[in-house]
Parts: sequence; structure tokens; C-alpha cells
Amino acid sequence: MKVSIRVHQHWYHQLLSVLCLVLSGITTAKLSAGTLAVCSVGGPASVTATGPDDYNTTQLTPCPADYLTSASMVGGSDWIMSSLNAAGFTNANWNFHYQGVTANISSDFTINQYYAWAVNEPNVVAPDGTNYPGRPGLQNVDAGGAVFVLSFDNNNDLLDFPAGQVHWIQAYRQSLNGGAFTLHLDGNSATLPYYDAVGAHGTYPGHPNAYYMLDTPADCETGNLNCVPEGIEHYHTDVQFNAFLAVDNGTINGKQDVTLWAGYQWGYLYSTADVPEPSSLLLSGIALAGFAIWKRRRSVA
Repeated sequence: MKVSIRVHQHWYHQLLSVLCLVLSGITTAKLSAGTLAVCSVGGPASVTATGPDDYNTTQLTPCPADYLTSASMVGGSDWIMSSLNAAGFTNANWNFHYQGVTANISSDFTINQYYAWAVNEPNVVAPDGTNYPGRPGLQNVDAGGAVFVLSFDNNNDLLDFPAGQVHWIQAYRQSLNGGAFTLHLDGNSATLPYYDAVGAHGTYPGHPNAYYMLDTPADCETGNLNCVPEGIEHYHTDVQFNAFLAVDNGTINGKQDVTLWAGYQWGYLYSTADVPEPSSLLLSGIALAGFAIWKRRRSVA
């Protein structure tokens, strides 16, 4: 049954104006709060934006990113080692080990960018000037994600990492729409465990000992990156990353030996919520306006 609602034109326009101001104020407050957060770099720590069907919210977590000298053990296993083993880089041919806290190289790292986005994936410019444009399929859709750019500049005179031996290894732990958490190696190829085998990376011009990695993970409410309208209702994800500087020491005792020096844990939460239908907003506005008039008349009386 189709229900028609008629409102005097003057009240209708006033009502719409009030509702738009309220909604825009809420959105602006959220954007401003995210932008002012010191834990993010280059953009907001939390953002909510309206997509074709839903409100889309992305929030960085942890924020700020956590410095690590060994991988996270949340969930009961080492994220890096477990992911390497599951991807086939086993003890038979590889030897991975943490340098640990014996050498503090935190001052050699810089988080160049770390921020959240929603609905429109942004263009990202890497430290060497390379432009990574937002993917066409992630524009004006119900989606969200994060931008993370981490660089290492060897300013520590005690360390000497020869060119060609410095890499990145990244693993992530995720839960999609309330499902079980799973661990994955990221950016690797079939034969190399390094993020820079496939993932975005590079060096600084004029800085032979400066390296960066760049990642722009994303989620759609469809549960994959085919962001079509009318996806899964109230979709939500939790994605956490461990990114480590890795130095390939060559073959030792018949195995490829790799030292994991240090890195960062970073990630984000993404969720969607239904946008109220125009008729629902109109009814709510009428109710609020009626209550305000009744309250004013009662006060006068």
C-alpha cells in the first residue's frame, strides 16, 4: 500500500533544511574529530561517509600504530611465523628470526601516511613521488579502508644493510563480518616471502639506504572488492597488520637466512549502517517539529 504524506510547502522546506543541518553537523564533527587526532598521519583517524546505500565508517586501530620488535601473538600464535609457514616458506629451506630488542632502530622508521577513508579511495603519493591513484572500482561505493606508508632510513651507524638485501615482510589477521580470525602472508610471490615481491615499495631518490612500503587495503560491504549496491546488511570487518623490516643474510647452513629487525602493527575497522529512507526522515522531522510546537505552546500556556 502506498502512503502519501502531505506537508505544507513552507514547513516542508524548513524541515528539510533542519534535517540537512543536523546530518551535516554530525558528519562534520566526525570528520573534524578524526582529522585532529594525532594518531593518524596525512588524513583522519576515523571517518564516516554516505555511500550509494549506507553510511560507511572506517576507524584506525591501533592508533597510533604500535612499534614492534616481534610479531603479535594475539590469537595464540605468532602472526609472521604462522603466515610464513602457511604460505610454504618453511624451516626446510628458510630460517626466519627476530633481531629482538638488542638493537633499537625505532628512530630510523617514519610513518609517512596512516589514515582512514570511506566511499572514495584516495590517490596516494609515495615518498619517491610515485602516484598510486585510487582504484576506479572503489569510487563512490559502499567501501572503506586505510592508507599506510612506512619508510626506513638507515641512520644507525652500527648497521650496514647492503643494497638488495633489505625487504619488507607483512602478515595480517582479519575477521570478515564476524567470522573467525584468519592469518595471511601479504604481498609475497610463490617463491619469495617478501611484501615487496608484489606489493608497492621503493627507495628514496638520493638515499640509497632509505626504503619504503605502501599499502592501501580496502573492504566493500559485499565481502569482496566487487563493490555493487545492496551488499550485506550491517557489514563489518576487523583487519590488523604486522609490517617488518627484513634483511636477507644469504644462505647459511643450507637455508636462506632472514632477520626480522622491527616493524609496526597497524590496521582498521570498517562497518556499514543503513541510511534511513527519506520517508523515515520526514516522519521523524515532523514528529520533532510537532513536539517543539507543543512544548512551546505548553510553556506559553
